[in-house]
Order: sequence, then C-alpha cells, then structure tokens
Amino acid sequence: MNVLVFPGGSQARRMLLAAFATVVASLALASAAQAATLTVNDDTTGPGPAGANCAAPNKSTIQDAIDDPALNDAAADTVLVCAGTYNTGGAPDATPAAVAYRPGLDLIGARAGQDARTRPSALESLINDPDGGIQATVNDITIDGFDIRNASKNLNAGIYLNGGTSNHRVFNNIVRDNGEGLAFANGPAGQTVIRFNFFDANNAEVSPGVVFGNGISADLGPTQNVLIDRNRFRDHMNSGVIFQSTSTSHGFNNNVQIVNNQFENSSPNDAFNENRVVLLSTDNALIQGNTFNNNANNAMQLLGASQNVSVIGNQITGAGFSAVRINVCTTASCGADWDPNSNLQVLGNNLFGTTNSGGDGAAVNIADGGYSGELELHFNRIAGNDRGLQLDDSGEAVDGTNNWWGCNGGPGSAGCNPVVSVAPATAVVTAMTGRMISHFRLRRMSKYSPGVRCRKSTLINCTPSFVLAPTAMQSIRNQPTT
Repeated sequence: MNVLVFPGGSQARRMLLAAFATVVASLALASAAQAATLTVNDDTTGPGPAGANCAAPNKSTIQDAIDDPALNDAAADTVLVCAGTYNTGGAPDATPAAVAYRPGLDLIGARAGQDARTRPSALESLINDPDGGIQATVNDITIDGFDIRNASKNLNAGIYLNGGTSNHRVFNNIVRDNGEGLAFANGPAGQTVIRFNFFDANNAEVSPGVVFGNGISADLGPTQNVLIDRNRFRDHMNSGVIFQSTSTSHGFNNNVQIVNNQFENSSPNDAFNENRVVLLSTDNALIQGNTFNNNANNAMQLLGASQNVSVIGNQITGAGFSAVRINVCTTASCGADWDPNSNLQVLGNNLFGTTNSGGDGAAVNIADGGYSGELELHFNRIAGNDRGLQLDDSGEAVDGTNNWWGCNGGPGSAGCNPVVSVAPATAVVTAMTGRMISHFRLRRMSKYSPGVRCRKSTLINCTPSFVLAPTAMQSIRNQPTT
C-alpha cells in the first residue's frame, strides 16, 4: 500500500487540499465562460467569414443567433454571418436587424478583414432593414465586414452605438443610403475605433422632407476618445463627420482623432451641400492626413466652442466656400450664443483651388466672433485660391509666418493668394513671408519638443504644440518655392 505523506503534518495537508479545490473551481468557471461561436445564413449557400459553416448554419437571422442561450455574456462570443440578405421582415416594425446586447460580442460578416473603401460590393452579408442595421446597447462590440443600407426609420442609422457605450470596433463595412451612416456617443470605458469603412450617400429621408445626411454623427450625447481612421466618405448632403453638442461652452466632446480619411463627391454638385468635417464644442481634436476633393461647401468647419484643435498635413482641393472655416454660432443661427473657438493650429496643409466668386470664401476663413486668441498658420501651401485668408474676426490675430502663398512676394503680391480683412484695425495679421522655409529649418523644427517657445529670429514666432508628422513635412518639402 502506497502512503501519501504531506510534509509538515495536517496543516500542510489542509492547505494543499484547499489549493487543489481552488484550481478545480477555476477550471470549472473557465469552462462555463468559454466563448461560443454560431453561424448565421439565410439559406445554405454562399461564402462566409473564416470558420463559418454556411452549409449547415445554426440560425437563419442574426438576432436569433444573438439570443441563443449558447452565447455567454461573460465571454467574447462570435456570430459569423454568411453572405445573404438579413432584416426583420422588410416592413417597418421598430426593430433593427440586430441588437447586440451581450458585452464583448463579435459580429463578423462575410467580407470581414476586406477593406470596404475599395472592394467590389458582391457576396456581402447585406443588412437591409428600414428600422436600423446593427444597434449596440453595451460596451465592446465588434462589427466587421457587412453591407448595411436603407435604414431610415426608428434608429435612422445603419449602425447605432448607444450613447455612453464604449470600446467598439467598426471595421470594413459598406454603409450606404441610410438616414445616417453611424450614430454614436462614445463613453469613458475605452476608445472606439472606426476604420476601413465606406460611408456612401447616407441621405435617406427620415421623415417627409427631413434629411440628416451624415456619414458619421456623434449626436447621442457627450463623446470622447474616438479614432476615425482610413475611411472613405462620399456624397453626403450635410457632413461626412460631425460632432454635435447640446452645450454652448467648451468640452462637450473630447479627444477626437480624424486621420487619413478620404472625403469626396462623385462630381462637383451643389446638391451635396456638404461640410466634410464639422466640430461643435470639441476639445483636443486632431485632423490629420486626410484628403478632401470636390468640396461643395467647407472641407472643415469649427462651428463653435471648440478648442485645442490641430489641422495637420491634409490635402484639400476644390472647396466651394472654404477649406478651413472657423465659424460662429449665435442666437440667430444656432438658437443661442456659443463660446468662440480657440487655440487652433493649421500646419503643413495643401490648401488649393478654393473658389467662391462674388462671396467671401477663402482657403482659411475666420468669421467675426468665431475665434478668440491668435491662430497659428504655418508651413502650409496656400495657392490657387480666390483668397488665401479671410479674416473677419474683430480684435483677433493670425500668425501666418512661413507659408507658401503662391509666389515669392508673399500674400497680396502678383500671383500670390490675397489676404482680406474687413475687421477693424485691431484685427492684426502678423508678418507673412512668401517663400517656403528651407528643408534645413524643417529638420530643425522637428527637434523641438512640443510646447517649447522659440525666438522669431531663430525660427518662427512660436513652436506649435504638435510637431509636424513626417508625412506632412514631406508634403511641404515637395512643393515648389518659385
């Protein structure tokens, strides 16, 4: 007979048995919380995402799969959706095609991982429901690889992330012909990332004569910590991206990055009276590396109460009114007087082809009352515009040193973009030079730490709080100096 001896006597034996019981309990819990995966197909044909059994699906609708008790709210479950068409019956019934109420749920369409900006629309997991495509009511939802369209009732949006929810991932979706493409208001629990999507003509009437016309709209409450990266926006009647606010003061929205996106119209068409990016009461925003073409109205508009905004390294061609518009919200225009925008930097952009015959549009356009403080305008190529700068803001100033204005003589010289100011003499535009700074000085600039002040004799009036990204610096280096 073998005898198991516990060194240290009965006390050690009890401790070892307790530890063993803890391990067994942990393994049981892990098994109970094991993630589940279900396949959805509206028939038994068509391709699906990796791992899907489209020939023998578990469910025929997305919502039936989400409701299945095999899924566990304590685990990161997955619903794989094969190519097909999904709705809740076709006629309006106040129910979107899918309500994701399980935290950590991954909804994976047939085209998951395939960039929606360029892929042909075929063999899609198509959600075609008038009451809404996918609604997330909890945190941590992934939506990847769908074609979502024609949602113009109830939620009025193809993708609807409930206000206050956070940490979502919206990847590789074609979102088209809805009241709005995506509506959300990210909360504090984690960053929401929106990437590789194609938002196309989300202009459907939400009620007779009413069109929202936004690709992405942060309009469900205060929004923070959002990354909108490498998406494509086309043909929206109001805006490609808009951050809205119910507050007239600073800070309603915070920590927003809109980077490396493409904004376009099918053709220059006034029917798409679009402001491509609109910010209201948004603090600490970065708009960088985007491309704007055929802009019917303003490429970017700060409509009121936004501060600490950096516009860096964007390519803006053909704005119908302004490339960068710093505007004002008043009782007459917005129902209340909003705080002015402040602390704006416009650095290293290519602002070309803004034409507004007979109007007061300009590459950079500052409305009276729209800004407080001194605007930093440096290292930009401002050429081929009816006006380079329109300054209508009383008592404020623009530091416009070290830009290229279209000729070596500086703004107002023959061949250069003009600067126009109809404000009182207290509105000062500081000294502007026509010749772009040398490559050497750009390299020197990159060595300065953010926020460090420097003397005008050595570089410029002040160092911006964002150092130019290499891509932005390279775009300026490639521009002519004659």
